[in-house]
Amino acid sequence: MEYHIDMDGMKPDMRAIEDVLYDLDPAVIVAMALDGNTLRIATYIPMTDLLGLIRQAGCQVEPGQVVELPSICCGGCGG
Repeated sequence: MEYHIDMDGMKPDMRAIEDVLYDLDPAVIVAMALDGNTLRIATYIPMTDLLGLIRQAGCQVEPGQVVELPSICCGGCGG
C-alpha cells in the first residue's frame, strides 16, 4: 500500500522513520514529495501500525493526516 501523510509543516527525521519501519518491512520506501509537506510511504504495514511506528520515530501524526492510496503493486518483486 502507499500512504501519503500530510506533515502539516513538521520536518520529520526521515532516518528515524526509515529505521523504525525497516525493522518490520525491509522493502519499505520512504520519501518526501516534491511539495516538501507530504511524506510518501510504500509498505505492507497496516495504517494503525504505521501510525504507531511514525509516532515512535518522533512525529505526532493523526489518522486524518493520512491518505491510503489503492495498491498499484504489479507483483514483480514477489511481495
